[in-house]
Amino acid sequence: MDLESNPSPLPPSDGEEKEDSYNSDSSTSEDSSFQPLPVFKPLETIRDNYGFDEKEIIRIGKNLKTDKTVEKLVLNGSRNIGPLAAYHLGRGLKTNTTLLVLFLRDCNLDEKLLRLLANGLRSNNHLQVLDMKENVDITPLGAQALFRALAMGGGNLLTLNYSGNSLFEDRGYKKALFWLSLLLCRTKTLIKLNLADTMLQSLGPPLSFGLLANTTLENLNLKWSSFEDEPNRFFWQEWLSLNGTLQFLNLAQCGIDEELVVYLARGLELNTSLTYLDLSSNEFMAKGAMLIAEAVRRNKQLKVVNLANNQLDDSVGAAIAKMLEDNTTLTSLSLSNNPLGAALKAIAGAMKTNETLKTLVVQSCEFKHNGWLKFMEMLLWNKSLLGLHMGGAYTRTESEGIERIDLINLTSILPFIRNCEAINKADQKEFILAMFMSTHKRLGANSWLQLLDESLISNIWTCAIVLCKAWNYCPAYHYFLHNSILK
Repeated sequence: MDLESNPSPLPPSDGEEKEDSYNSDSSTSEDSSFQPLPVFKPLETIRDNYGFDEKEIIRIGKNLKTDKTVEKLVLNGSRNIGPLAAYHLGRGLKTNTTLLVLFLRDCNLDEKLLRLLANGLRSNNHLQVLDMKENVDITPLGAQALFRALAMGGGNLLTLNYSGNSLFEDRGYKKALFWLSLLLCRTKTLIKLNLADTMLQSLGPPLSFGLLANTTLENLNLKWSSFEDEPNRFFWQEWLSLNGTLQFLNLAQCGIDEELVVYLARGLELNTSLTYLDLSSNEFMAKGAMLIAEAVRRNKQLKVVNLANNQLDDSVGAAIAKMLEDNTTLTSLSLSNNPLGAALKAIAGAMKTNETLKTLVVQSCEFKHNGWLKFMEMLLWNKSLLGLHMGGAYTRTESEGIERIDLINLTSILPFIRNCEAINKADQKEFILAMFMSTHKRLGANSWLQLLDESLISNIWTCAIVLCKAWNYCPAYHYFLHNSILK
């Protein structure tokens, strides 16, 4: 789809803007995981620290005109860039053919300064990474100038970070999104776009044209957008159903509610490219989570899903369990900070037969009725899990001497446990308790000795094997070595 050959909700541009000029003799005015940056050959950097004064920026801008060696320029935190410095920097960018990476985070850039820089970017076809994060004074009019320059030039741009700058409805808002959409249509190289914390309120026209037409974007970050009143809900289904390149999508804290999640789930079910999806801290709750779980169950590509902090209750247990039983691609699932309660038992039951998930996060999920014990039991059957995060999983039985489960890293202990001949020699619950004690990081020697003293674990041989041989836990080793029961 070409924005220039299709009707647009916006009037066409009034033509090329004349290059902003600035008298160089005038006085100086006073005035920033689910992905790494592209790998380049060794970069020669002018300076990689925070803060340049205006005279240094002017010198750098002038040097860019003739310097054929610099490939990376980091100007983060240079908050004294005035019009004269921005003018020279823009002129340097216009003629430079070697610079690949430019960082201008937190530089107090405003609309006027960005227009001066945009004059150079419009003619630059060599830059590959541009980071404009957290220049909070940039208005939508400034964004319009930047996106227009990149749409007209920017022929080799791979990564654009515009996070922390406003795209809120204001003067110039529609045209800024028009030029961003045109950039997405025209680019043959852009693979990573970060629009987090820009107060974006809709993916509808004109931005929808570019998202549908784009065939290069792999990583899109929309975190902290405001989609509570999204008027173009069906577009989400259309876009995700048809897109075949996007792999990483961050929609955390975007106000996605029970209505919008219906279309999101439908698109997700048919999507063939996404591998990472972050839906944490939204507003779709249990009903929406059931739709997402069904979509993920049918999806054949997703590997990482984050559903943390969505007010999911025990009613989602069956849907998530079904997802874990049927899906064969998911490797990481986060359900943390949801009051799952009894749903955890169903999830633990599904994990007994799951063969692909490697990391499961159930932190602060309100374990009840020894739900944590079901997870310990699950570990005896599951053959794939390498990390189980259970921070905040409180038990209800004080006599067991167990106060809190934090993090169980299973990498080193599970291979032995799954092949341990002692499993059939002891009561299952006792073995689970012993295994739990051996992996816990905070309880220490006194707590597991209490278990033994109170005869909560009667088969001391099982406990000894797990604590000593599997974990090589020195206090336990010395205890059993000198205990008269074993002599």
